[in-house]
Amino acid sequence: MANLLKKFRFDASCVEQVEINEPPSKESIDAFRRLPVKEELGEEPIKDPKVLRTIRIGELVRQHCSEETRLVVISIPVPVTDVTTPLMYMSWLEVMSADLPPVLLVRGNQTNVLTFYS
Repeated sequence: MANLLKKFRFDASCVEQVEINEPPSKESIDAFRRLPVKEELGEEPIKDPKVLRTIRIGELVRQHCSEETRLVVISIPVPVTDVTTPLMYMSWLEVMSADLPPVLLVRGNQTNVLTFYS
């Protein structure tokens, strides 16, 4: 990732990759429920793995950012056209990028490949 950022003229001094092994905290889920998407969620617990994963990503990014962080690069989640509403998708983006320095959301092609030419 550091080499790729350098090729695109981003001076990256610290690149961190983290694994998502745990579910999001109750505080993060509650913060997501306070977003305008709350009407769509209802009172039931959130069970959708994609929603929980997105909440956890935002949580991890905030944990790993320091005061010196100047740019955060995140692979943007891809919505399922017939299932994900625009309000839900915007809530995903909000929960991933809230309270952070500038965030660059990168759209991939759903393939786990990271090269200069892809």
